[in-house]
Amino acid sequence: MSEQIYPYAVSKIRVKELNILTKHELDNMADEENMTKIKSTLSDKGYNFDIIDKIEDFETVLKNESIKLYALIKELIPDSKFANIFLCKNDYHNAKLILKAKIVGKDYEESLVDAGIIEVSKLIDNIENSDYSDLSEYMQEGITEIKNYPDYEKKPYIIDCKLDAKSFEEMKQIAKDAKCEFIVNYVEKLIDITNLRTFFRVLRNHNKDKNIFEESFINGGTIDKEVFLESFDMDLQDSKLKNKIKEEIFNSAITNPKAFDSFCDNYIMEYMKESKFKALTIEPIVAYIYAKETEIKNVRILLTGKINNINPKIIKERLRNSYV
Repeated sequence: MSEQIYPYAVSKIRVKELNILTKHELDNMADEENMTKIKSTLSDKGYNFDIIDKIEDFETVLKNESIKLYALIKELIPDSKFANIFLCKNDYHNAKLILKAKIVGKDYEESLVDAGIIEVSKLIDNIENSDYSDLSEYMQEGITEIKNYPDYEKKPYIIDCKLDAKSFEEMKQIAKDAKCEFIVNYVEKLIDITNLRTFFRVLRNHNKDKNIFEESFINGGTIDKEVFLESFDMDLQDSKLKNKIKEEIFNSAITNPKAFDSFCDNYIMEYMKESKFKALTIEPIVAYIYAKETEIKNVRILLTGKINNINPKIIKERLRNSYV
């Protein structure tokens, strides 16, 4: 089957790419002491600070930028479901917050993202009333597994484990339905990176508890669960895992854990940059979404650092690579 082409959407995305923050611009803002100048630079890139009274409320600005991004994608390709790969994760983010709030009794509404497939009000109503008819079959299965898990209320991380697994399962199915190898590979790489992050977190913080890792493992990636499990019991330098991932990521996980997440995100970004050589197919649109999401993450790192007077050098080390 020939690939579907999106000439209008791709041409508009190419223009949008010109407005993405460069690494040079991000580094300059990290060095800048004047917050007004930082806000001015971000405002020139489309970030609307007029909607907040003080800079400490910048999350509202970032949330607004995310909503604009997903609205743009729906506008450009309204008949394609591929954007649901990005939208559905917002639904799962919201579902996790709603379920956890029922356990700990904390207010969660300000943290909800109104940029998913399901309307936030409908999602809240479905979960709070245990009527899951409007939810995807994957989310329904995830919530059912959580409710059937013994004493899950005492282990809130189970909510993350079950819904993260179903989120990626749904994403991969959407990718397959899109019949685009680039998107399928993207989701598989995300799954591998997620499992890798879980592996090293359990290794460091949970006394190498394989049970926690197995509960958290997400199927659908390119690295088998057995490769991770075997690696728990041996020198990592001699493990099969070392040959399954990029050397820079592996080394950073062992020697520089603080930079590990950045290396993981940069690995996905390098894959996304391959779309620059595509013309009219869906790849540039996928890449732009990831690029913009990464930019928003970088702005969060930047503003958090500046507000808390973190050394510019440390801020720059935490920033992810830009798409441009």
